Amino acid sequence: MSDKVTDWRNSPGHIYVLSRFLKLTDCHWADTEHYLKESKKKAIDRWLAEGIVEECDVETKVKTKYTVAELKELLKKHEEPVSGNKDVLMERALRVARGELEQWAVSVHLWQCTPDGVRIVEEHQAAEEAAKSEAMHKCLAALIEHDLKGACMAHHKYEERYERNVRYGSADYQWEGKRLERIFQCRPQAVGAVKNDEWRQLQTIAALKTLWRLDLDDDWLPEDIPALGEDRKRAINLVLANAEYRESIPDDEWIKSATIRFDDYDLSICDSCRSLNGKKFPVKELPEFPTPDCTNPEGCRCRLESDYEESEIGGAGAEFDDFEEDENPVLEPLEALKQLKG
Repeated sequence: MSDKVTDWRNSPGHIYVLSRFLKLTDCHWADTEHYLKESKKKAIDRWLAEGIVEECDVETKVKTKYTVAELKELLKKHEEPVSGNKDVLMERALRVARGELEQWAVSVHLWQCTPDGVRIVEEHQAAEEAAKSEAMHKCLAALIEHDLKGACMAHHKYEERYERNVRYGSADYQWEGKRLERIFQCRPQAVGAVKNDEWRQLQTIAALKTLWRLDLDDDWLPEDIPALGEDRKRAINLVLANAEYRESIPDDEWIKSATIRFDDYDLSICDSCRSLNGKKFPVKELPEFPTPDCTNPEGCRCRLESDYEESEIGGAGAEFDDFEEDENPVLEPLEALKQLKG
């Protein structure tokens, strides 16, 4: 693990971990060092030295870590009353056993942000929110113009700066761009009668939702895009379901057919789509999915099980027994020498 951190204030991972100290925390999380890209101890020691976080006092540690049962056990040991709520018990325990509790607190690490730490987190979160809004609007403007590369670029620049767990490297956007292209090709019949300009709006919003992993709401839509009603949300979900299905259609030359399958416990699948469960189709004759009669507002999802065709020689499923034995097998050296002498 690298311990080279040049500017932690511009590290999304550090700000994310620091934000957990807005509340009392002991920082015992499995994913901490993954986000920090350095040891947890080194980051916390730096924050302690810079006055960004601070160790909690003994009263806070007792209140946070001691249970009522443990407080009563401690008071019983000191022959003190065990009546009252937790605050009363804690006050009594600190009065009669403070030295013991202070000694216990040395081994209990509990931190919280100082005012400087709170300010750093809040400033970063405000800047991130503004940058995300700007990037999303750039992305939307690019998608409206069908500039898929520009949309991917706007998303990538934001992720590089603010995402603690970047999903894509720059090369991955070639694959993501193809996914966006596929969305702009989707016009599922289940949506019903829609004008061309409305299709483009639905496809644009669906592409934006895919790229940013967004829930469907009106908050991020500019004023020139009509508000999302339930009908529009359903239409966008059907576009996304259709794009996902198209993406799963095999294009390998060895695959000649595929079988439609659903997850056994997916209760949302509508009757129309479920009627295709287990049916096998030639790849070039796969039906549209979701079906034109799909009633699922989220758009039914299925998976395709590919059926591989056996090759005449050496293809998928070929057995070694299919090959004829060599008419002139290689002989062991001693056997070859005997034959020569013969």
